[in-house]
Amino acid sequence: MENLDNTKTSTYLIEFAIKIAKEIQDQVGLRYLVLLPDNNKLQYVYKEMGFQILPKNEWMFIKL
Repeated sequence: MENLDNTKTSTYLIEFAIKIAKEIQDQVGLRYLVLLPDNNKLQYVYKEMGFQILPKNEWMFIKL
């Protein structure tokens, strides 16, 4: 496992998920990464990373 330095675990894991999604997107036709934040604090973190809230629900997405 890579050294996290001062990176929060949640940030590291989302960045890792985005990296993996971008690596496989052409093979599986992947265009978006969608998630459901566990709480409002994580929702704020994901917004700071570029995720947007889907209308009428708490799910968030980012275009790859």
